[in-house]
Amino acid sequence: MGAVDVLINNAGISIRHNFLDITPAEWDKVMAVNLTGVFYMAQTAARHMWEKGSGVIVHTASTNGIVGQTLLCRL
Repeated sequence: MGAVDVLINNAGISIRHNFLDITPAEWDKVMAVNLTGVFYMAQTAARHMWEKGSGVIVHTASTNGIVGQTLLCRL
């Protein structure tokens, strides 16, 4: 399929219910998509780019990285 020139890493999910109700399985899914998947895609692309001697990796993020969201936790 040719060389890898550019990776645009744009993946992310969130759990949209009460903070105290998020299960370990839901948390693991969020981490798998938002961190683990992004890391392995970048690592794999970087290996190809390193061999080629060039390439670009762009990571994008949610607006939640700039503007916080209200925590759904009522005491």
